[in-house]
Amino acid sequence: MTHLKDLTLHGQYHDDFYSTSSSMASSAKIETLYIYSADLSERPSASRDLAQFICKMTHLKDLTLRGQCHDDFYSTSSSMASSAKIETLYIYSADLSERPSASRDLAQFICKMTHLKDLTLRGQCHDDFYSTSSSMASSAKIETLDIDSADLGERPFASRDLAQFICKMTHLKDLTLDGQYHDDFYSTSSSMASSAKRETLDIDSADLGERPFASRDLAQFICKMTHLKKLTLDGQYHDDFYSTSSSMASSAKIGTLYIDSDDLGERPSASRDLAQFICKMTHLKDLRLRGQYHDDFYSTSSSMASSAKIETLDIYSDLSERPSASRDLAQFIFKISHLKGLTLRGQYHDDFYSTSSSIASSAKIETLDIYSTDLNGRPSASRDLAQFICKMTHLKDLTLRGWYHDDFYSTSSSMASSAKVLI
Repeated sequence: MTHLKDLTLHGQYHDDFYSTSSSMASSAKIETLYIYSADLSERPSASRDLAQFICKMTHLKDLTLRGQCHDDFYSTSSSMASSAKIETLYIYSADLSERPSASRDLAQFICKMTHLKDLTLRGQCHDDFYSTSSSMASSAKIETLDIDSADLGERPFASRDLAQFICKMTHLKDLTLDGQYHDDFYSTSSSMASSAKRETLDIDSADLGERPFASRDLAQFICKMTHLKKLTLDGQYHDDFYSTSSSMASSAKIGTLYIDSDDLGERPSASRDLAQFICKMTHLKDLRLRGQYHDDFYSTSSSMASSAKIETLDIYSDLSERPSASRDLAQFIFKISHLKGLTLRGQYHDDFYSTSSSIASSAKIETLDIYSTDLNGRPSASRDLAQFICKMTHLKDLTLRGWYHDDFYSTSSSMASSAKVLI
């Protein structure tokens, strides 16, 4: 089939299928291949032929590989890697933790491919995978790495080697990191951070809440990376993560921060330090904030807002029963002198709207996207929101969704002549 570009292969096949595929691979036009082979672990010939099929296809750009294969699959893949044209590889190997040879060959296959730019790695591998990856990292051309390793929490050597692999890759720009890692992963990452070329980091660590050393090292890793422009942070961290981040914030080059912390509601110190981290970063322009925070987050944010350089703010909070936090959030928003774009979702106490209305004229906001689902029974808050919108002298673009009390519309109508909204 000369027009076949996308192939999904799932099931069990005779060895002749693989040998024939290998012999005809050079004539195939397949660009995207998804393959799941669960029955090749005891079939060396079929495994070798599958590897040859993959590496011989001159048009193959995108490969997803799942299942179990014989060691010969990995050794053959390694020996032919330089001829492969694969640019995107998703691999899930759940059976390599006790297979050092296969793990080494998989690492070599990955690092030898000169066209490989995007790698997603799932599963379990032997320590030799990580040591080999580290030793060959400088030759890898990978630009985007998504890795989830759930079995490295008790493996210091593998964790160190993985950190070295990540930091040694000179082309790596975009890193997504999930899973559990030994403290040595974080200490090694911190020590090598200045040499890393990462521009985008997406990290979700759910096991650092009780690990101060790892949390400190992770914060140092983030702040030391001179090329890091975009950070997405999910998960749970020890207070030391936040205090270290705050103390090093001025050295960070982060321009975009997406953060979702659902465990800071009862942690005043961590909440204060996070607010300081945000406001101290001189390069931070774009902030998206989700999660739950102690009132001290909002009061600290308000007190430091004038030093923030944020231009775009996207916030979702449930502060409906928290008047102080609501007031402080409103003050934070309007004190940021560089803020041009605001996206506001969630639920807020009436004090948020009254405070917003009282200081709206000082705002520099040009674009406002607001979605409120709880104001249809709240006349005071609805009136204040309308005043807030109409008093902003720089507002040009308004997107309004949700349900509001009639007082919102009557107030908006009475103040319409003073509004600057164009859209």
